[in-house]
Amino acid sequence: MFLFFFVVYVGAVHFERITKNRTSGHLGRMMTLRPRLVLVLLAVAVAAAQQGTNYFPNPSFENTTATRWHFGGDAHASGRYAAGVAHTGAYSMLLNDTVGGNKLYAYSDYVDVPAGKVYYLSVWLRTDGRAHNAQVGLQFVNSTSQTYLASYLPCPVNNTWTRCVFNTSHQQTNAGKNKNLVKLRVQLFPELCGFDHASFVYFDDGYVWAEDKFYTETHTSVPTPPAGQHPRVYLTSSALSTLRSMRSNAAYSSLWRDITSAAASGSPLQLAFLGMVTANASICQRAIATMLTQLTAEDDGRVFDSAFHFGACVYDWCYAQLTAAQKNSYIAQFKRIADLETPYYPIDRSSMTVVGHPQEGWLLTGQLPAGLAFYDEDSAMYNGAASFFFDGYVPPRLFHYAAHWHHQGDSYYARFIHDSQAAWLFYALFSKMHVLGDDMQYVPYQTIYSVRPDGSGLRAGDTWDDCDTSSYKRYCALIQAAMYNNGILYNISRDYEYAKWGRMTGYFSVFQMLILSQATIAHNTDFRSLPLSYYFPEPAGEIVHRTGWNGTNVAHAHMRIGHTFFGNHQRRDWGTFQLFYRAPLSTSTGIYEGETCLYGSDHWRYYMHQTLAHNALLIYDPEEGVCTDSMNNDGSQIIPFCCADHPTNIEYLTTESLGYHMGTVTAHATTNAYSFIAGDITHAYWPGKVTSVTRSMAAVTAADEQSPLLFFVFDHVATPAKSIKTTFLLHAHQQPTVASDGVVTITNTNAHNGNTGKLVVWPLAPATAKIAVVGGSGKQFWVEQKSTNYYCEKDTSCDEAGSWRVEISNEGTTETTFMHAMAMADPSLTGSSLGTATLLKDEDGTAMGAALRDTVVLFYYGIKSGSFAVAGVPKTQTPLRVLVTGLADDSEYRVDDGNGGGKQTLQPSGSCLYFDLPAGATQVRVTLHGDGDASGRAAIAPVLLCALLVALLFA
Repeated sequence: MFLFFFVVYVGAVHFERITKNRTSGHLGRMMTLRPRLVLVLLAVAVAAAQQGTNYFPNPSFENTTATRWHFGGDAHASGRYAAGVAHTGAYSMLLNDTVGGNKLYAYSDYVDVPAGKVYYLSVWLRTDGRAHNAQVGLQFVNSTSQTYLASYLPCPVNNTWTRCVFNTSHQQTNAGKNKNLVKLRVQLFPELCGFDHASFVYFDDGYVWAEDKFYTETHTSVPTPPAGQHPRVYLTSSALSTLRSMRSNAAYSSLWRDITSAAASGSPLQLAFLGMVTANASICQRAIATMLTQLTAEDDGRVFDSAFHFGACVYDWCYAQLTAAQKNSYIAQFKRIADLETPYYPIDRSSMTVVGHPQEGWLLTGQLPAGLAFYDEDSAMYNGAASFFFDGYVPPRLFHYAAHWHHQGDSYYARFIHDSQAAWLFYALFSKMHVLGDDMQYVPYQTIYSVRPDGSGLRAGDTWDDCDTSSYKRYCALIQAAMYNNGILYNISRDYEYAKWGRMTGYFSVFQMLILSQATIAHNTDFRSLPLSYYFPEPAGEIVHRTGWNGTNVAHAHMRIGHTFFGNHQRRDWGTFQLFYRAPLSTSTGIYEGETCLYGSDHWRYYMHQTLAHNALLIYDPEEGVCTDSMNNDGSQIIPFCCADHPTNIEYLTTESLGYHMGTVTAHATTNAYSFIAGDITHAYWPGKVTSVTRSMAAVTAADEQSPLLFFVFDHVATPAKSIKTTFLLHAHQQPTVASDGVVTITNTNAHNGNTGKLVVWPLAPATAKIAVVGGSGKQFWVEQKSTNYYCEKDTSCDEAGSWRVEISNEGTTETTFMHAMAMADPSLTGSSLGTATLLKDEDGTAMGAALRDTVVLFYYGIKSGSFAVAGVPKTQTPLRVLVTGLADDSEYRVDDGNGGGKQTLQPSGSCLYFDLPAGATQVRVTLHGDGDASGRAAIAPVLLCALLVALLFA
């Protein structure tokens, strides 16, 4: 009960913003409560929970003669009961480590506890300033004297008493599978995640209590299956009638051929489907016998096509032909497989519900359909799985679906197929119930916009499907199209020219028939009717901007600020970009699943998942502490929560003090002409080395098909020491060149689509920056701080490992401002046709920008509230396009070209003002207006906002 209310509270502000009663029943009602009410419920739940037995020895440390606590460490560390500093009473425990790095810890005696429970630990902490974090943890012993360690929880500390609470869901070992834990002890560490830093922490008022580990009652949101009704896994009897009528419809002939062909070869899923549709008992009996053999041999419930999943279909669709003995055998195998991996059977409610293997088939396409299939014989599996689904799985999905995006990247987006299939399970049986909310339908839009002009996908996360030819993306689009009557998604599921996604054959033919027999899709709407740019809201916080949908001359830009860190296969890429024109020009780099590039390999940990592998900012402080088994100190962004990259549940994601909120979008705008995004990514870096990190990016579509997109990046970094080095990274697939004036040229002549593209980069600020090119043989994945090349290779024609990068660095100052202008172009485009970028600044130092060809972009550090003037714009004969960012959306501006060309009254959108100036203009005045002047609005403070001197272009 405590966990449920705590989860709801910490996520309430987010859910109130992103949901509108998207689920039915108890959960839907809870999510529409205001946070204040939920806080009251939380307080009641905590009070109720702590009325039970406290297993924390000497919890207030008032008994200073007790011997129930012990200390370990070396000469640098000391622990004692401290008088005069306490949360309550007179004493607390003080742990003082003058060096750090696991040099000191305190541990209690073991205490006897009841088995089969989830244990919660609460403790109050404070420091004198010599610590950022402490850690608390629990260690268990089972009935056979085996020891299990629940991983430690980092607790933020400051100079006031702060309460830290965690439960055994934080464990990352197989302790969760063991159901006979009978002893525990508490462990306390006064250090920052094992880093070598001194720490000084007081602990007081500890509390350890137990709650039921397994579901003992059904969650109130769980719908009850109709007794005695079959089929009920993915369809009902009414859909079965429709399926039978579809056999004679020529539109489905290819699907029927595919199904009957597979059935003829003995595939039990297709056999069961045909047996059900044709009411042929002998076909069903073949399916039952074949599937039982496969089920007995199955030991992997992760994958979509496991015998766990398809066995549930066979059991349900051929239910009338099952003997009592076969039912018992099937049920025994379902339970055996379910208990092989978390969340286990019975459901262990401390299991992960955000990332990791539990987000694949074990529950979503395993226990849910299997439990539903044999519900009449034994309701426990369905009740437990469905309860955990509504309690644990639904909240984090509602949270991240609001982004219209999946956090596990271009290949591990495959996990969305399990979400989609589980949603269809409830939709098909329970009156078109949308258990995962309305935003779920927009998640496939990520795959639409991520398709580059070469047909491959934008690189994100751990890419195993390098050529982007798997069919699961097409299938997920079809499910969402059917559930939400979305014609855009139906169209993309049937389009075989735009993306390289594979066709839905094999077992997908069966599921297509199931879906189409129950779908009501009113329109087949061409996806090309969508806007060319799309903002994926927080917790994603990124934009994709395209100059078109198809064709060799289409450019593609990805701009990411980022928000929440979900971990696992997600990389640390806050404040990054990727650019494509005719070829991948500057993208995320690294290799996944090559010969030496497996998950957790050195290449994966120390290169690919480092910020170093992206077009990002490195901020290097040699004194930064890192968890060395997970990352290097090369200036990359942190893994939050002391390198816990598998956040367990919604509580982790939405509790600010745990650090998973790593970025914030401060402004954004999307149009077909331009896109803009700005954000604060300070919290993505170690707090000891930065005071502020912001990045702003703008993509502006150009009229020239040979250079259709201009790109601008503005960065501001503030650090506490001049010794901290800031680096702008730019990755390449072939060796870049650096001209004498610092202009960088990246060309890719080896793209797998056979085309060639070029990126020209003008580093405009700061003037003190140093440019270095890193890469080539022996340094493809080079980490300077370790003098190591984390080499890896992969045998595929589509991998984009990257082997070169440009490092543009600045140090010796506490503030660095980078300004870069870029043009994507055909390699043949040079000289005046390509243009030259010029740095622009305003008079008071609050804005910086660039002029490139016929485009001016100006970035403000924040929201502009005063006047400014900018000079230095190169002369031009053609109309000038001006984009000013960082203006207040609730203001109105008048643009006067100063040359008799007329006046425009404009209002910013997404903090942007975008306007054209006619050819021949010599200056422009932009004046801020309010209500009631001669034009119908009084000038609050008519000021000169912009003076852009415009004349003829160089000959």
